[in-house]
Amino acid sequence: MPTLRQRFLLLAGQEPEQQRQYRRAWNWARERLPDHVIHVEGISVRLFPEGGLEATAAYSDAEFSEFASWVVLSLLSYNAFY
Repeated sequence: MPTLRQRFLLLAGQEPEQQRQYRRAWNWARERLPDHVIHVEGISVRLFPEGGLEATAAYSDAEFSEFASWVVLSLLSYNAFY
């Protein structure tokens, strides 16, 4: 059974640039996990699920793939604005 990190990185496929994006996104998520909240128009939303990345272990493959895409997109958005 792959670890969460391995499962996340397997979704990157074989393209080197996409693999780099997924590695950066995983590391960023681990660093930002404890307190990262998004504030939009007076609403606060946690970027990551309650229970941290470990909570995603129960996700189906489709849910986990969606989550991984969300993390990569979040990192790209974060970098675009900061």
